Parts: sequence; C-alpha cells; structure tokens
Amino acid sequence: MSSQIKEFYNGQNILLTGGTGYFGKMIIAKLLKSTEVKNIYLIVRAKEEIGFDKRVVIMFQEEIFSNTNEQIFLSKLHPIEGDLRKEGLGISKEDALFLKENINVVFHCGASLNMDAKLADAVMTNVNGTAEILNLMKGSRTLRAFVLVSTAYSNCMNEIIEEKFYEPPIDPKLLIMMANNMKAELLNDISSSDIDGI
Repeated sequence: MSSQIKEFYNGQNILLTGGTGYFGKMIIAKLLKSTEVKNIYLIVRAKEEIGFDKRVVIMFQEEIFSNTNEQIFLSKLHPIEGDLRKEGLGISKEDALFLKENINVVFHCGASLNMDAKLADAVMTNVNGTAEILNLMKGSRTLRAFVLVSTAYSNCMNEIIEEKFYEPPIDPKLLIMMANNMKAELLNDISSSDIDGI
C-alpha cells in the first residue's frame, strides 16, 4: 500500500544525529523497512575503544534490525565521524559540503539524555549541537525537511503543556556563549533555580 509519507522518503538522502540511540535506531529501522530511502548519513561519535564506524556495524546486531537485510543496511548507512559538542560538528569541510549539497531530510535526535549532566556539557550537546546542525544546513538547496526530536522533559515546570512555542527562559545564544567562555566549574555551579525553567 502506498502512502504520501512513504512516497516522500523514496529516493531521499537522510541525515541523522543520535542514530545509535533508542529513537534514532527506530527511525533507521522504519526508513529501511518501509521506504526506498536512498541513503542515511549518520553523524556518529567514537566512544573510548570503539570507532565511530564500528558502532554502526555493532548496531546491526540489535533486535530492532533482525528483519533487515544486512547488505541493504550496510549499503545505505554511511557513518560520518562527528560530535555535536564540537564546532562545525567536528566533521571535515568536505563532509560538510557534501551534506549541505545532498541532504533532503534531517532528523536531529542527538542529545545528552543525562538529567544529572553538568550544565556546560548539556549546553554544548543539546543547545550548541542544534545550532551547529542548523548552521550546517543553512542555505541548502536540497533540504526539504528538518525534524528536531527534543527531550520529553521540556517545560516540565508547567502543570499543563500546551501545543505551542514557549519562550526560552534564557537566550540560547547567551547560553552557548556562557558555555564557551566561562570556566565549566563556574557554569556548572549555576543551578536550575538560578535560571528559571532549566
């Protein structure tokens, strides 16, 4: 059975952050099983003894991909070493140009999910990472959709959360500037009570 959503993704190049996380894996599995997506590019961080490309190969062993053809999985998934915490996502100029000129859909799922994370780390991953990926895709002539998947804990200080845009308690650019210019210890001493809503 055909659907507009399935048709939309057919032949598209997808960029995904957070692809090795829970929600990212679900997106990959759904795209591979239900569409004729052209390619899925993953910005993946190396972890201790595991290289960024090896993380994707290991990921295929997980249950969610049990009904996925390995050849299709490995031919359509293209890991790119990067890090949301770094300037320019820590990717090469060549990769950045390629993505800007070829990506049709971005799923930005990458984030720090540690609710006890130090403020400096959370800002660099969650706020600055989002700014960096938006900056990467700015001016792209091929981009058709940008999907930001954010935390379920947004606006948790409200008893009722309406379906609307809320003003941030602090300007995100100021928060990034603070994270870049203040000593991490000083920034981490700022508690949620110091910035209402964080």
